[in-house]
Amino acid sequence: MIVNQLVSWTGPCLAARGQPGRLVEVFYRQANGGLGHVYQIAANGSTGWSSPSTMGGTVLGSPKAFVNASGTPEVLSEDSNRQLAHTYHSGSVGWVGWVQLGGSL
Repeated sequence: MIVNQLVSWTGPCLAARGQPGRLVEVFYRQANGGLGHVYQIAANGSTGWSSPSTMGGTVLGSPKAFVNASGTPEVLSEDSNRQLAHTYHSGSVGWVGWVQLGGSL
C-alpha cells in the first residue's frame, strides 16, 4: 500500500494526478515541509510504486497537482514566503525548481 511508503507524510496534505493510460503521481507535504513525491512504475500499478523522493521547496498546506491545458503536469502550493509557487515537469529535464507566481496569500 502506497501510504505505508510515505514515512515522512504529515497527514491529509496530499495531491494526486493521473491521466488515462498514464502513471498516477502522488505529491505530499513531508514532515520537514518539503514536497514529497511517489509515482506508479507501470500504468496499472502492478509493478508497484517508486521510492519516495523530495522535490525540494517548502510547502504550506496541501499541494495541488494538475495537468495544464498544454498537457504539462504542474504542482501549486503556498511557499514559505506565503506566496503562490509552482513547479512543473518539462520533458527530458524533469521537474524544474519552484517558481514564485507573485503576490502574497
